[in-house]
Amino acid sequence: MAFSQAEALAKSAQDGRRISRKDLFLRALRLERARTMDAQTRSLLNGHVVRGLFLYAPGILFIEAVAAVLVAVVFWRNGHDMIIGAWLALIMATCVLRWLHVLRFFAAERTSAETRQWSRLFTQGTCMSGVLWGIGNLAFYAPDYGILLLVQVFLVTGLSAAALVGYAANMSTFYAFVPAVVLPFGACLALGGVPAHLFTATLLAVWVSVIVFLAHVLHQHIVDRILLLDRAMLTETMQHARDSAVAENQAKTRLLANVSHELRTPLNSIIGFSEIMSAEMFGLHAVGRYRDYSRNIRASGTQLLYLIDDLVDAAKVEAGTSRLNETSVAVAELVDQCENSLKFAAREGNITLTTFVPKDLPPIKVDARRFRQAVLNLLSNAVKFTPGGGIVLLIVSRDAADNMVFRIKDNGIGMRKVSIPEKFLPFAQPERSSKVDTAAGLGLALAKIVIDAHGGELSLESELGVGTTATIRVPAARVLASESAASGDLRRAA
Repeated sequence: MAFSQAEALAKSAQDGRRISRKDLFLRALRLERARTMDAQTRSLLNGHVVRGLFLYAPGILFIEAVAAVLVAVVFWRNGHDMIIGAWLALIMATCVLRWLHVLRFFAAERTSAETRQWSRLFTQGTCMSGVLWGIGNLAFYAPDYGILLLVQVFLVTGLSAAALVGYAANMSTFYAFVPAVVLPFGACLALGGVPAHLFTATLLAVWVSVIVFLAHVLHQHIVDRILLLDRAMLTETMQHARDSAVAENQAKTRLLANVSHELRTPLNSIIGFSEIMSAEMFGLHAVGRYRDYSRNIRASGTQLLYLIDDLVDAAKVEAGTSRLNETSVAVAELVDQCENSLKFAAREGNITLTTFVPKDLPPIKVDARRFRQAVLNLLSNAVKFTPGGGIVLLIVSRDAADNMVFRIKDNGIGMRKVSIPEKFLPFAQPERSSKVDTAAGLGLALAKIVIDAHGGELSLESELGVGTTATIRVPAARVLASESAASGDLRRAA
């Protein structure tokens, strides 16, 4: 979880109350616990928990070995030489086997499934140690020797405290060790019939209950810490990835700007000289076909220049290096300009182009040039891919949420619904068309980039062979209250 989310929680507190770091951390923990943990996160969490078990295992094993040797020294004088020797050998053998298991764990390359297996083996080894300690407590039980009995009490409580520190990360391991150590000795005290021993057994039960409670608290604290650490690492990784992406976008924008500058100079010469040649300003061509070739050169050069401008403009808007020049724009004038730009193309294609704009629509605050180009791109696509005799409609209205809605409908070739998302990608082309399309396929992609930069939404609804409806939603925050000063700004932007 990113700490910015926790800071957002602090802002929602009551006015005048200062949120401490402790309260902020507790709120972050509660937010983490409320999350639904997916399988991948749970697997990662289990991996950290198991690694923590093995990481602290050497210290616990050393404490067990030292405690076993001390116990053997203390109880050796009590006359149980053979039993003590066998018990000490088993304890040491178990510690050595568990130590080797720890070394193998850190030397092996593990998957998530194998991690669970390592955890089960570790728990089984811990259970074996607990059983041996329980057997030792039964074998060394000496109710008539107060000092030795006191030593056993300290031994049991000390082993329980060590389990709290070493095994609380995995409660199954904790429960595999503590009951096996405590129950045999506690049962001997409780069933001995001596009131002092029964009182000691009661105190031991209280102690173990406190240890179990603290183990659960510590376990939850460990899990919370691991989750928060993972969230912080994920946030940092995402931050680095975002910074890298921003740097790459800026580098791409600079490259495109430099390349476009280098290309515009020869292109302008090509376009200018081909225009002179096609107009035959310095004399007629000996062969009329040269004039047609000159016109083709001029048209191709112009198209390439438009393509370069579109690429640079799209890259700048997408990378955020080009700021929107926002002004108040009258919707009716914007639609009129788009309609006038496409009247000739629609008339040539025998297409009916109609617009519907209510007179009482308020102006919108947008980048007039870019927003008009986005609408013009969508309207141009509708005209371009509608066969002769078709109809193209541009309808502007406001929805229930006061958003300004531009709908461009046509009864053209349409497209399949499954292919709509890929049409927003640069250089996407229609699936089939009866017209020759020489465009690069940047119009729709550039329109979406511009609309997204305005905080709006561009969506497509289409059916193959029936037609397409493109919808632009301008957020209500960009819809102004009056139409003052909008007309002049739009004319200057044009």
